[in-house]
Amino acid sequence: MFTDIAGYTALMQQSEGTAIVIRNQHRAIFQPLTTKYHGRIIQYYGDGTLSIFESTSEAVRCAYQLQEQFRKADIPVRIGIHTGDIVITEDDIIGDSVNLASRIESLGVPGAVLFSGKVMEEIKNQDDLEFGLLGSFHFKNDGRSREVYALRMPGVVFPNKKDLQGKLETPAPNWRNRIILAAGSLVVILGLLFGYFKWQRGSGLEQLALLPFLTVQNSQEHQALVDGVHDDMLSYLQQSGLEIKGRVSVLRYREAQDSYASIAKELGVDGILTGSIFRLDDTLGLVITLIDGSNGEETWSRSYVTDFQYISRLYGQITKEIFKAARISTPAGISIKPEERAVNPEAYKAYLQGLQYWYKLTPADLETAMKYFELSKSKDPDYGPAYAGIMAVWGGRLQQGYIGFAEVATELIRAITTAEELGANLPEVQFWKAIFSTWYLWDWDAAEQAYSKTLKLNPNFGDAHAYYAHFLCITGRKNDAIRHMEKAIELDPFNPLFKALYGMVLNFSGQYDQVIDLLANALEANSYDPIAISTLRTTYHLTGQYNQAIDVWRRYFEARKDSVALETLQSSFAQAGYHFALENLARLQVERSKAVYVPAWQIATLFTRAGNKDQALEWLQKAYREHDSNMPYISTDSIFNPIRKDKRFKDLLEKMELNRSAFKG
Repeated sequence: MFTDIAGYTALMQQSEGTAIVIRNQHRAIFQPLTTKYHGRIIQYYGDGTLSIFESTSEAVRCAYQLQEQFRKADIPVRIGIHTGDIVITEDDIIGDSVNLASRIESLGVPGAVLFSGKVMEEIKNQDDLEFGLLGSFHFKNDGRSREVYALRMPGVVFPNKKDLQGKLETPAPNWRNRIILAAGSLVVILGLLFGYFKWQRGSGLEQLALLPFLTVQNSQEHQALVDGVHDDMLSYLQQSGLEIKGRVSVLRYREAQDSYASIAKELGVDGILTGSIFRLDDTLGLVITLIDGSNGEETWSRSYVTDFQYISRLYGQITKEIFKAARISTPAGISIKPEERAVNPEAYKAYLQGLQYWYKLTPADLETAMKYFELSKSKDPDYGPAYAGIMAVWGGRLQQGYIGFAEVATELIRAITTAEELGANLPEVQFWKAIFSTWYLWDWDAAEQAYSKTLKLNPNFGDAHAYYAHFLCITGRKNDAIRHMEKAIELDPFNPLFKALYGMVLNFSGQYDQVIDLLANALEANSYDPIAISTLRTTYHLTGQYNQAIDVWRRYFEARKDSVALETLQSSFAQAGYHFALENLARLQVERSKAVYVPAWQIATLFTRAGNKDQALEWLQKAYREHDSNMPYISTDSIFNPIRKDKRFKDLLEKMELNRSAFKG
């Protein structure tokens, strides 16, 4: 058995003291477990070990326990095992079996246990050991390909084949390939020369994706911190002006087996950034690797170790080195200046934890997120991101309909004021100020200024581009809205929310065929996407495709398990058609509103679709009094065209200052 600490050489260059501490921890774990499983340590060499065992199954069990302990200690270790004949000298062992075990270990990834096919044959009947085949590999100076297996058990990593890069033989071309290579040598030379001069002119890996970080631990709390570091670093890279894909699109590759080249092609990027966290206590230990997307080959890698209080400084250093390694220049007007103020590690970690709960957007998760953000604030009352997080929780609760604006108006304004005082230069603070100003405060000038500040601070903030697009529709600038919405999609191409929001923008712009193509496909992937459903049925309504609109309504009620509304819809449609069905749905909701809260906006839009103008206007006025967050859309949504000339509707536009003359452009 060979073991080796991943990234140890680079760690020594960064912090020799930390590296020695980790090596000593490694040995303190390794020695007693090796003895327990009847092993004998032949040699310690630097950061690695060589040992032998009386039993193959005992060796594998020992390796499993070792990785369990290394994971708890945040030590990234590779382990490789082979069995066969050896020659034992006074202080060493030699033989082909030793060499093969070493090569299998070099193929591994931190947290994994790899072994040969011969080992597999000896343990295959052991009920407590589960494993899987990784594939066949031809190691250097070995006469044939070898099957390599890995443990597939809780607490250890089962690696993706694309991550395996060991001491492998480069296949020699056959005679036909030799002829082809010889004939093409001139082309290759010219290509290399062209590539060299292109590189000299500054061409590089201009568009990148930062894949989810790997770690040897798998507890929920630990994973939340790892994901938080990934998301925070992604935000920093975006703020630097780097063209990098958004969070939602890269998360889909957390468990993917695809090659890096295929991931790059799917995302439309030139390069892939990967990360591995090997330390996450008082210090952060991180390995960042840059991979050329055209061929999947590593072009640069470096290990970093820092105290958490200097995390911003580390992000700045990593960002500069990524620009250099990718051979690209910092965009004009942007300078990478990491915050010099030290961060309270406990405040920072609590913020990262809160962020991961916030993304889930359930009432319980938002409550947990708020507790973490409040904890972060208590650890450092001047820590701006904590207040940005608190704003995000209020925003999430309002957007999901868990609370009404009137309930929290005072608290919300206080949160905005405090967050701006402490984090005015944080794009997240300006973003949430823009959101609240648009949909809850109806302060159009404040919203415009906040969006402008957000995108100046982070030009690659996909959410800001997407919601700014909606603000631009509300304020009558639909061409600009499409441009910003397309930018959001470019930044985060597999984000289903962005596709649904794009559908709304296209709908407001009258591009109905595109809406149907976009959202019909989106609903195939997620049959209950409330924004996509609402927009698609509106588009069918506006284009007179009433059968299709009814079908979308049916799917909506089925997904919500609302049998009463479903029966009302279907029986009314069968009796007298589309408008009669929508009229009866509206009246059903009016009756329900006497017992439970039903948004007045929802009832108003049903009456609007049914063609009942007086009832539609009455409920719109009530939605205005409720300060419904959807009310800004009355300026742009075409479903209101039949009542747009009515004085009551014009009065609503005037009260909200949404009359066209109030806007420029």
